[in-house]
Amino acid sequence: MRSKFRLLPLVLVSFLPGLVFAQDKKDTIQVKYSQQQQKQDNAPAYFINGVLLDIKNPIFSPEEIISIEIKNETPSGEIYIKTKNDGKLVFLTPLEIKKKYAKLATSSAIYFVDGHLVDESLIKIEEGYILSVNVTLPKEMKLKGANRNLSLIQITTRSKENVEKSKQIRIKGLGK
Repeated sequence: MRSKFRLLPLVLVSFLPGLVFAQDKKDTIQVKYSQQQQKQDNAPAYFINGVLLDIKNPIFSPEEIISIEIKNETPSGEIYIKTKNDGKLVFLTPLEIKKKYAKLATSSAIYFVDGHLVDESLIKIEEGYILSVNVTLPKEMKLKGANRNLSLIQITTRSKENVEKSKQIRIKGLGK
């Protein structure tokens, strides 16, 4: 009886690697999941003009900043930002921007800020820093089998680059 139990680990060690690592060619595609949420959980707390923001990723004009102080007394840290506008800055989530400016009946949207896909619950943008809001309705997206209630909301901020681009005159068919 004892000898059977001594052979069991040897049998498992011999056959287990073949079972674990045997894959079809179909199973060789590597799938990666975004780690953005995990990174946000460790994000520092932001204080603007002494007021704690309820979001971990504020977006506002760098020209407004007078000073930045970083404190490492907490595990994720704290960032204190003093701005030129000592009054309260108004920060909006992409969903709040959609409700205020786009006034869409559709409930679902995909959000881009300055060309980057964003999670609507992880960022807030200072309202005065918004340059434009471009809405693409579901009927304008010619995708087969697409969700007919899904809009695309593209938010552009007042960065120097975006302001310069907005001043350019473009004629279709000409240029790069």
